[in-house]
Amino acid sequence: MRPVPHPLLRLVMRLDRTTAALAVLAASSAHGQVEVREIDPTDTDPAITPLVAPSGLEALHVAALDPALRPAERPGLLFVFLPGSGGVPTQYAEVVAHAAGEGWHALGVAYGSWPSVRDLTRDSSDPDLPEAIRRERLFGEPRTDVIDVPPPDAIDNRLARALAFLEAAHPGEGWGRFLDAGGEPTWRTIVVAGHSQGAGHAAYLTRDFSMGGAIMFAGPGDFVPGVGPAPWLFRGGNTPAERMLAFTHVNDPTAAGFFGNQRILGLEAFGGIESVDRRAAHELSSHMLTSLRDPGHRNFHSAVVVDEFLPTGATGENLYEPVWTYLLATQAEASRGCRADLDADGALSLFDFLAFQNAFATGDPTADFDGNGVLTLFDFLAFQNTFAAGCA
Repeated sequence: MRPVPHPLLRLVMRLDRTTAALAVLAASSAHGQVEVREIDPTDTDPAITPLVAPSGLEALHVAALDPALRPAERPGLLFVFLPGSGGVPTQYAEVVAHAAGEGWHALGVAYGSWPSVRDLTRDSSDPDLPEAIRRERLFGEPRTDVIDVPPPDAIDNRLARALAFLEAAHPGEGWGRFLDAGGEPTWRTIVVAGHSQGAGHAAYLTRDFSMGGAIMFAGPGDFVPGVGPAPWLFRGGNTPAERMLAFTHVNDPTAAGFFGNQRILGLEAFGGIESVDRRAAHELSSHMLTSLRDPGHRNFHSAVVVDEFLPTGATGENLYEPVWTYLLATQAEASRGCRADLDADGALSLFDFLAFQNAFATGDPTADFDGNGVLTLFDFLAFQNTFAAGCA
């Protein structure tokens, strides 16, 4: 059975799949209507294997954007969402649409998330098996015999091919900004969020890359039987904890373990575990968030982000929306000043000037630094000022 979406996402218009299969109009943005598109991954790369989740749902990407926003009104970051075990992005459409409503480019990536990492490692004492599974699912590296993920089916390829597809289909929207010259994801411009297994992938990527950030819903996990947290959690990372946040329901059966792993990643440096209940976004401050709210069911693990299980108010509103707003705003603030890093290599250099000149010459809206909708000399001046301010 398909999850029942929030009322704002119930208006669905099916379009031709080759031009981004599904459009949903959602009134979640103060600027306009968020456009949400479902994309068949095999349309982005014929080498990708079509997937159907154990629930019977087709594994499709979900992309979202508010087309009414000008480049200057956006944080210049891509929100990537990775589902939990057995899940697909259409079950998390609300959080993807919410990110778009906040001005982000947003993309839920469909990948083979089953069997779960926990099930695959349950009877193993190999401390490196959780990491091997994650590397194979993320990058297609042949690390273990318990799964078989060829490179085209890996998360990084699925993400890159989806962005290239969106750039080709909608060249004025700026999706290509999140790819480098070789067509690979520019991780410094990307915030990876995920639920459960997806939270673990988000955390794992922070070990290897300097990312825009990571948001972990109900995670990260990875526990070795008889040992404790997986060794990769203790490995130094390239993304500072300042750009990592987590949200876990206190009644989640694995909450204590998730909180422990969040501490290992350094999140406690920004405050202890903080309840979000009955608090506005501006009243939150910690990077380790939790809730005691009764969602009206027992699936506390999914209540923090899965559409079907979100707690709702008297008029059907998502009661965790202020939390999501805080998470996104904190990530955007942590990455402030990096809009001038147009080549997305994590540093400001001559190459960013060349990238700006190329964008300006081709009429790319990325060069609209003063946000007035046209490209003029004032965009050069605005870019120079942003560049001079540095990259936080």
